[in-house]
Amino acid sequence: MKALTWLGPKQMELRDTPKPSPGPGEVLVEVAAVGICGSELEGYLGESAIRTPPQIFGHEFVGTVVEVDADAGELAPGTRVVINPLLTCGTCELCLRGQSNICLNREIVGAQRPGGMADFVVVPATNAVPISDALSDVEASLVEPLAVSIRAVELADAGYLDRAVVIGAGNIGLLVLQVLATAGVGEILTVDTHPDRRATAAGLGSSHVGDPLAATPGELLAPLGDFGADVVFDCVGKDATRKLAQALTRTGGRIVLVGLHDTMSALDFNAVVRNEVSITGSYTYSDANFRTAIRALERGVVDTGEWTEVRPLAAGAQSFDDLIDHPTVVSKYVLTP
Repeated sequence: MKALTWLGPKQMELRDTPKPSPGPGEVLVEVAAVGICGSELEGYLGESAIRTPPQIFGHEFVGTVVEVDADAGELAPGTRVVINPLLTCGTCELCLRGQSNICLNREIVGAQRPGGMADFVVVPATNAVPISDALSDVEASLVEPLAVSIRAVELADAGYLDRAVVIGAGNIGLLVLQVLATAGVGEILTVDTHPDRRATAAGLGSSHVGDPLAATPGELLAPLGDFGADVVFDCVGKDATRKLAQALTRTGGRIVLVGLHDTMSALDFNAVVRNEVSITGSYTYSDANFRTAIRALERGVVDTGEWTEVRPLAAGAQSFDDLIDHPTVVSKYVLTP
């Protein structure tokens, strides 16, 4: 089979790779579509602690079950499925507390295990969720990042009258924006350096948009009032965006960190204490978040619009380079084997 294989920083090749076979409790899935995630851009650059070359990326994917182990339950060949790539042990203290998304023994398909940027991939049957034909392949490939966004908004506890800021109009930022808008959050400011992505955010329901390179934090906040935002989502994860998030948050406000680019950041923690600002990380999602994402996409409440583009798997390496070096209005490439 063909598999897009990461070999090291900015090195990725489409290679002939042995077709895998399902083990106990597993199924073999023929991949129909797989999205490129922002966290994989970090991995492509060699900046991810959980990815070691050679590695087949891809944790946002949909496909069809083609082979089933005898212990794989009720899934039958021919079943169309979207993959929940988060593998948890179910027995550690956090799993038993209902916090399986931060399982102490977690693995991710496409990080610690071969992922969906290939013709075929093996996954546990329990992580293959059947879907209806109401979802296209592109829509189904967005289930995982939408679940990430639903979790972030859930942690923010954003209310109807809240003023929210979304930093970064990449695919996660645009999905967070749409979840906030659907939830009826009062006003939303989306901040991004790319004019086309700001325009996309405005079209998807952002009340205001701003360029952090052309305006001070105070100028960015002007449409929301100088008091500051009730909740700020950093969907980029760079030192500069984390500092911007702090600058945009009101006294007593909340910051939700979603992006994973820079490992270390220097923040004014005296101000965090004095202003009682809450900072929380948001990582992956619960099973309920994942299934909510499926239902939301089935009901058409998420607009994939001009910010997604389908490319063949053979164009995968170029697509990684384009997202990093040549950003456009497209923030999500969906690859098809």
